[in-house]
Amino acid sequence: MTRKYTKLKQYSKLIEELHMQGKTQREIAEKLEVTKKQVEWYFTRKHIREQKTAMGIVPRPKGRPPKEHIVTEQDKSLMIAAQKYAKEFTVKELCEYFKVFRSGYYSWIKTLLNRRQRDQRDQVLAVVIRECQKKSDKTYGYPAIGPNS
Repeated sequence: MTRKYTKLKQYSKLIEELHMQGKTQREIAEKLEVTKKQVEWYFTRKHIREQKTAMGIVPRPKGRPPKEHIVTEQDKSLMIAAQKYAKEFTVKELCEYFKVFRSGYYSWIKTLLNRRQRDQRDQVLAVVIRECQKKSDKTYGYPAIGPNS
């Protein structure tokens, strides 16, 4: 016997309308051509979500968490302060004091270095682009001012 998977979330408005009209779960299931058990579980999950929301429990985000540690503005300010005291203390001590993950600190340093390198490359490219535009009397756009021109 193969299982029949139906995403009832796509029918949630219709299910709610039918429920408000006083239809039973069996009638709703017959109308949507799903099993009664699927409709029961739909209402069970809905009830649990409503209870958790009423208690102030925030639902977990779906899907896989991001690979990189997300650095907040507070983390950035703490990491900047950590850079000032880097000569006096070890990175481990600073991260423990500021309650920041070491991996977050190192990824922030890495992105900071990459950003500086990118800014330097962009400045060089901006000069080259301005020269090309002067030569062409600002006739050509970005496709003509490329690596081949």
